[in-house]
Amino acid sequence: REAKANDVIVGKNNYLYEKNYIRAFFGEDFIGEEQIEIKVAKLKDICDTLKTKDIELIVLLAPGKGSFYPEYIPDKYKPENKSVSNYEAYLSELLDNNINVVDFYNWFISMKSSSKYPLFPKTGIHWSRYGEILAADSIIRYINNNMNLKQKPSIIIENITTSRDMSFTDDDIEKGMNLIFNINDLRMGYP
Repeated sequence: REAKANDVIVGKNNYLYEKNYIRAFFGEDFIGEEQIEIKVAKLKDICDTLKTKDIELIVLLAPGKGSFYPEYIPDKYKPENKSVSNYEAYLSELLDNNINVVDFYNWFISMKSSSKYPLFPKTGIHWSRYGEILAADSIIRYINNNMNLKQKPSIIIENITTSRDMSFTDDDIEKGMNLIFNINDLRMGYP
């Protein structure tokens, strides 16, 4: 139950994490309110300049695996030590400055129990392929609903296959661990 791969943490039920995503969830990498205010003020200047050229900037906030599956983080990380995260501070500051934000962090968490297929894999670090397609479709819908485009792009999903054999990046951490035996995976959806 101990990973020999660099910065890989084996969580409960063999959920694999990279340490930085756990640190981010607990706010251990928090850069501070002042730094976030400075960065968002610069971003606001960029947004305002782009608007004069009829260009909209959209900030996408992505969930990390630590925030999506905190229940599988090993107990030694002490959930009571959670403090303000960069995500929370950035979201607040971006909204206060009226910057276009698509918040996949909250959206994914709100769909966690109702999603037909997993939004994060058990043995990979990134969004699942299914989650990627949902996010891409949502970005396109956001642009179509909020921007004045002549042609409106779309994504059409013709079918979804399911498998416990991982594809794409759905088991990228596990592959990097050079294991003799495969870790049992979730049944994933592949559009």
